[in-house]
Amino acid sequence: MPEFLTAEVRMTLNNQVSAHIVYLGETGFPYGFAPIQRQLLIAKGLVKAGAHVLVVSHKGTFSKDQRIVPQVKGRYQNVTYIYTSGTIYRDESFLRRNALKIRGIIKEFMLCRELRQKQKLEFAIVATMRFQQILYYFVMSRILGFKVLLNYVEHNSAIVTRSSIRDRVNDLLIDLYALKCADAILPISTYLTDRVSNRAPGKPFLKIPILSDFSVDFPQRSLKENRAFVYCGSATYLELISFTLEAFDLLDHPSKKLHLVISGDKTEMEEFYQLIEACPAKESIEIFSRISYKELCQLYADALALLIPLRPTVQDEARFPHKIGEYLASGNPIVTTDFGEVKIYFRDMITALVANEYTPEAFSVKMKFVLDHPEDAQKIGSAGRQLAGKEFAYEKHGQSLLSFMKSLNQ
Repeated sequence: MPEFLTAEVRMTLNNQVSAHIVYLGETGFPYGFAPIQRQLLIAKGLVKAGAHVLVVSHKGTFSKDQRIVPQVKGRYQNVTYIYTSGTIYRDESFLRRNALKIRGIIKEFMLCRELRQKQKLEFAIVATMRFQQILYYFVMSRILGFKVLLNYVEHNSAIVTRSSIRDRVNDLLIDLYALKCADAILPISTYLTDRVSNRAPGKPFLKIPILSDFSVDFPQRSLKENRAFVYCGSATYLELISFTLEAFDLLDHPSKKLHLVISGDKTEMEEFYQLIEACPAKESIEIFSRISYKELCQLYADALALLIPLRPTVQDEARFPHKIGEYLASGNPIVTTDFGEVKIYFRDMITALVANEYTPEAFSVKMKFVLDHPEDAQKIGSAGRQLAGKEFAYEKHGQSLLSFMKSLNQ
């Protein structure tokens, strides 16, 4: 057993479990945005179903001024993890950072090899936006003899913000070859499921939609009055933020408030603040950034409604934002648009407030309903939470995924 695993992790690996799985590609476990939270819930579902899951990060991503950071190795919510680079931090030195990355990749391979030799590695779930990583892990799986399942959550070439030559070449390679570099595919949406069927006929796949966790108690609502609409997302999606601001500005209501929870790099945040400065309703807007998950959940609990517009584009038809699952778990109503997976799972005025057009005017009408009819809107939020418990509970999909994995060996 690898020497750099803790005694606790080695003991867990030695216990009798129904399958041994490693999670590769993503870095930053267990704290992070949508990709990490999806990784956590998939892993938790598999663990609850009886499997052992080891999440491997080959490099550190945290900055030294972050308030909450993990240990280099350990367990989080019953999921074991390790940083094979030996550090959770992203070094500021270019040379040291890349030396640590190389060390992490080598140690990651050594870990997988030794786990495979001990028959403690049967499957790997690969989640990454980089084609070279997808290819690398597939080659590794052929050398060591385990099966790879590809987490498929985006139609890469449809992401308009990825415009650099490097990204465009990478995304083209993913669209052309990624589905061939796995034994099975885990698409998040019907669009991507159809794409698997068309591009890789006969390839096994299992649709894993957004996931919700109802085992985590949401905080009690701290506000009875002056509650705000909440929009949470990345400054990368500046178009959607602008759309939300336009819809909010159209509301003619004296008590309207909007809370924006936005993350992004320096350039993205500068563009975001320029957008806020130009908004006529900026005095009714409060901005939150770099807050803890506990603080985020409190904002969700206090929200009048949670906003997540989807565009009539290939990108938004292919993806299924993880944020919807988090929103639904709060029990407060969501306001969205009738595109992509929303069409499949939600009914307007029953389980969500769904604008039938992607226009600020149509979206604003749904927001106005929440302001004018808060009790009816809350009933819609409760129905949405019930829907999420039926369709998106991570435990349900963990059991289905484990059964699917075992079928690959038959």
